[in-house]
Amino acid sequence: TVAAMMGNPKKFFYCGKLGAGLAAKISNNYLSCSILLAVAEAMAIGIRSGIDEKLLHEVIQNSTGQNFMADVVQPVPGIVPDAPSSNNYKLGFKTQMMIKDLGLGIRAGYATGIKPTIAEAAYGVYEKASIDPRCIVSKSPYNLCRLVRSARLTKIIII
Repeated sequence: TVAAMMGNPKKFFYCGKLGAGLAAKISNNYLSCSILLAVAEAMAIGIRSGIDEKLLHEVIQNSTGQNFMADVVQPVPGIVPDAPSSNNYKLGFKTQMMIKDLGLGIRAGYATGIKPTIAEAAYGVYEKASIDPRCIVSKSPYNLCRLVRSARLTKIIII
C-alpha cells in the first residue's frame, strides 16, 4: 500500500474522529519539544556536578528518566553517535519548528481547559533561540540551533 511505503505500518494509528490524529500529533510534539529541553538541563546539571557525561547518559537510559530524546537526539555531543549534536548538528530539527509545535500545543491546551505551563516555559527558551542570529543558518535546511553546545559551559547557552 501507499501507506506502507511511508513507514512502518506498526506505527500507524487510527485515532478515531476527524481531528483526533492531529490532536495526537500535537500532544506528542508538545512532549518531545519539552523533554528535549529537560534532557539538556538535566545533562548539564549532572555533568557540572562532576559526573562523566557517558556514565550519566547510561544511568538515565537505565532509569526512570529514560526517553527517546535522551537516547536518540541527545543534545550533548559525543554520547550518541548518530545524534545531531555528535554530527555538527546536521539533520537536526529547526528551532523555529519547535516554536510552531509548542505554540500548537499551548493553544490546544487552553482550548481543552489545560494550562500548558511546561510548554509555555519551553516556548520562551526556543523563542529566544529562534531569533538569535547565531542560530540562523540560511543555507542549511537542517538548522538546529545548538541549544546546548556543551554541558560543561557555565550555563545552558544558545549558540
